[in-house]
Amino acid sequence: MTDAHLTPADLELLVDDDTVPAAVALLSHVAACEPCRTALEEARFVAEMLSTAPHLKPPREFTDKVMTQVQVTEPWYMAAAGVLRAMWPDRGAGRTIMAAAGVLAGLVTTVGVLALAMRSDEAAMLGSMVGDRWRETLAEQASGVVGTAFGSAALDMLRERGWMAVAVALPAFLAMSGVALAGLRAVGARARERRP
Repeated sequence: MTDAHLTPADLELLVDDDTVPAAVALLSHVAACEPCRTALEEARFVAEMLSTAPHLKPPREFTDKVMTQVQVTEPWYMAAAGVLRAMWPDRGAGRTIMAAAGVLAGLVTTVGVLALAMRSDEAAMLGSMVGDRWRETLAEQASGVVGTAFGSAALDMLRERGWMAVAVALPAFLAMSGVALAGLRAVGARARERRP
């Protein structure tokens, strides 16, 4: 051991077990060094006090007080689901209006996306790859539904371009319906806040 004083790690070793071989050189230094002897006595005193101290139980509110200061990170998809759940009306006519407005907004968006998809060469190429027979079969089966729901113009467009355009437009329709519903819910919530 050099003339340097004991480090905190050396003191910890001596407090824990001064019979280990590494402690012999440290103890010889302590015998010759007054500041290190004082530091070791203080460390042993603190260790003794800690070992005999009573075990205290924290108050009941302790956990709640600590947890209010802890920042918990919520995944984005859970936060988004919570926002959408909070925006959706609980009951009554509000739910019907939100659903109808969302479907209407989705339909308008879908028509726009279909118009863009019908003009692109890629959509036409994918439609032809699927095969004429498959397209005709699906068109015949769905013509009544599409004609009733969207009119004859949509039915003509479907027959002309195929179902790939629908596959392109359907996700956009669903996304825009969700956005429209969320927006209408936010407007409704603000209107409720302004009521006296």
